[in-house]
Amino acid sequence: MRRKPVLKKLNRELTTREKFLLLILALIMIGAAYYFYVYEPSISQIKRLEQKQADLELEITEAEVKMEEIQKMKKEMDSIVEGTPEYTYMPSYNYEKQEISYLQDILTASTKEYHINFSKISRDKDQLRRKFSLSFTVSGYEDAKKIIKELEGSDIRCIIGDMSVGFDKSGKGDNEVDKDLFEKDITIDCSATFYETVYDAVEDLELPADGKSK
Repeated sequence: MRRKPVLKKLNRELTTREKFLLLILALIMIGAAYYFYVYEPSISQIKRLEQKQADLELEITEAEVKMEEIQKMKKEMDSIVEGTPEYTYMPSYNYEKQEISYLQDILTASTKEYHINFSKISRDKDQLRRKFSLSFTVSGYEDAKKIIKELEGSDIRCIIGDMSVGFDKSGKGDNEVDKDLFEKDITIDCSATFYETVYDAVEDLELPADGKSK
């Protein structure tokens, strides 16, 4: 019969060299665990945060550049309005068709798109106010400025009120600063008023009484 092999127990103590090697192995394992489970995730998180900070700083810079350009446009637009003669021709009521035709002629020739919305006509003694909101988009700032000049300098009295300037960001990268706003599509939103008088007017049902809107 074969005898079963007998496993010998290791009763001797480890040598100093073996203990040193085991210690080195343990330190390597601890170091590897720290690197993969603590250090590397922390570094990756720090890099993501740094990239996010850089993106935010770039967005702030981009916004500041755009704001400066828009403020410059707005100031120039306001200077056009302020420099317009206060008194221009005020036609007799009802001049609505001519006013609409005038707007369409200017806007159709120069804009990519436009929207006009008239409010109810109001009256203050002999003066009539036909208020409207206007939004139009053109190919560049110079075209927008030209339209505002034409409206303010028209033969019939047209006064521009509140105005805002917007621009088209299409085609720009998320992190790209737009330095050519003057050459981009510009959208102008403004309120304006045509003025008429009841002097020599032909009264109809649309003509409001003094101090009322129709």
